[in-house]
Amino acid sequence: KSQGLKWGAYHLARPGNPREQANHFLDFAEPAPDDLMALDLEDNDPTKFMSLADAEELARHIKRRTGRYPLLYTNGSTAKFIAENAKTYPLLSKLKIWYARYKPDIVGHFPIGSWENYTLWQFASSVNCGGDDCPYRIKGTGKDIDINVANLTPAELKKAWPFDGLS
Repeated sequence: KSQGLKWGAYHLARPGNPREQANHFLDFAEPAPDDLMALDLEDNDPTKFMSLADAEELARHIKRRTGRYPLLYTNGSTAKFIAENAKTYPLLSKLKIWYARYKPDIVGHFPIGSWENYTLWQFASSVNCGGDDCPYRIKGTGKDIDINVANLTPAELKKAWPFDGLS
């Protein structure tokens, strides 16, 4: 942050009490007002990950404690399920989306439900980069790191960060 880089933290939501998880996340990460916060729902399997109903409560609790909502970090199948069930999950379907798609393009994935487009798109460098050549890799980082893009100019990204509000 002292070098002008944008910062944030995400919580991998697992089965269990959503308020306790939200409190643990916030107490550990201590997000500043300019830090991005994200709720990571890797899948829609409540035996491995938090149920979508509990995820809504976690997002509400983060809002109560911080005054803002987290982004929803998720993949295509979970985003599609949430979009198709927006009446059941009205908050999740309106959170800004950090879309995980490890492919070289995102054509045909938006709009989906209330999401006209992604806020952030994460793709794996091993898919989009080869060997030592990667236009997205930051000097000094490993070869297999996750890369994220925003459909914004650098100035727009700095202004929009930490993506407060709903879609």
